[in-house]
Amino acid sequence: MSYSGDQWGASGVQPGYGPSPGYGPQPGYGQQPGYGQQPGYGQQPGYGQQPGQTPPSGGLPGWGWALIVIVAVLIVGLITWAVWQGVRGSNTGATTPPMTSPPADPSGSASPTGDPLGDDVLSLDETVTLAAAPTIEFADSDWTFEGVTQLSLGEVQTWRHPGGTCYFQGYVYTRNPSPAKNDREQSKERYEALVLDSADTIREVHEVAQATERAGDIAMFDVVVRRDDDSDRWLRTRSFAGSGHEVSLAVECRSGTLGQDVIDEALSHIVVDIRR
Repeated sequence: MSYSGDQWGASGVQPGYGPSPGYGPQPGYGQQPGYGQQPGYGQQPGYGQQPGQTPPSGGLPGWGWALIVIVAVLIVGLITWAVWQGVRGSNTGATTPPMTSPPADPSGSASPTGDPLGDDVLSLDETVTLAAAPTIEFADSDWTFEGVTQLSLGEVQTWRHPGGTCYFQGYVYTRNPSPAKNDREQSKERYEALVLDSADTIREVHEVAQATERAGDIAMFDVVVRRDDDSDRWLRTRSFAGSGHEVSLAVECRSGTLGQDVIDEALSHIVVDIRR
């Protein structure tokens, strides 16, 4: 079929094309919202610089700076703690009255002194067999617990005095029984060997009564020792020859700071238990 020229209208352009209402600047094309600057593209939210956001910088994020600050505070705290411990350790405790001791025995040993103990005290002249190893407890106090060290024949627990110049140590050993000896002979042999091994000097020895949790009072030796490392030591000890057990209570201080008040304070916290 053929069409004449005036069939397309006066302008010569057919209604379906050109600037017809369905095309040209119609909403779907040209400057329509779906293209060019339409909301879904170009500067649309979600790409580029979003509304309310600051352009990212090349530095550390906020949590990174917070982590650095925390680590710095911890390091400063550790350094401060170490310095404070050093200051405490350097305290000489000069205000603590020294214990008065007689001149050292040139032979390196001393004989027990003091009054005989009563009949209700478990004597050192017996050969005692315990049912189990003795136990030592150090009741709650302001002394600092330093821990328990396992030894080849027993263990030792250590507590540090608040002044930092003295320590309490509680020893429990289990050795071979010596049924041919009494506890006095075995105990004396043991503390003299201990002093000799440490190159120390015994200043005085006393026989005293020590309260226990279940067995009442028991006789023990108090030994005051001058150590070779410029420190003083007080030792309360007893060996039970029949079973080979041994219990020792010790307070050691820098030279000139071992006072009876420190010993009494330590004894007030000690609980000894033995079972026969």
